[in-house]
Amino acid sequence: MNYKDFNLKPGEIVLFNTSSNTYYKFQNVIEACKYAVNAGISPENGWNIVDDIGISLKEEDLAFFAQLPLPKD
Repeated sequence: MNYKDFNLKPGEIVLFNTSSNTYYKFQNVIEACKYAVNAGISPENGWNIVDDIGISLKEEDLAFFAQLPLPKD
């Protein structure tokens, strides 16, 4: 499983775990990071957090973005 398999649109983020074949797609990085932190999802427990151009987020990134307010529509 690779981030390219998800056909992400610009700005989308995917959280995926190849060993459990589980994934979640989000519309923005803040929403994804809030979900990951609240659910205990991290790279240490087998999850990949990747944006639409293939950049992986690290544990420090998750904590930082999860603190930010969600964007208003």
